[in-house]
Amino acid sequence: MKLWWAVAMAGAVGSLMRYALGMTLQRYLGSAFGYGTLLANVLGCFCIGFVMQLSERSIISAEWRIPIVIGLLGGFTTFSSFGYDTVHYMQNGNHVLALTNTMGNLILGLSGVWIGLYLAKVF
Repeated sequence: MKLWWAVAMAGAVGSLMRYALGMTLQRYLGSAFGYGTLLANVLGCFCIGFVMQLSERSIISAEWRIPIVIGLLGGFTTFSSFGYDTVHYMQNGNHVLALTNTMGNLILGLSGVWIGLYLAKVF
């Protein structure tokens, strides 16, 4: 039961981090594009790659990996927001933003996982 609470608390922290990131980027970059969603997804992908590699090397135990990956990063990343943003752009006829959002999340997200795995391997 402790693990359940750890996942729940970490998820709450991740959600608050995502909200703060989104609001900060919206304040500085505007709301025409989902910069917060994109950055949260890229950072989340990087972090999951990093944490999973450290876990494979037994540097991070499963007791920590589960709340970090499922809770913190699950609360922080924003795939459902990404999906909504992309469809919203398409419905409004802004296919360039829809494509930019899709490719940005896909390419930068997968790159984030790869870089995280690599850095944790050489760490």
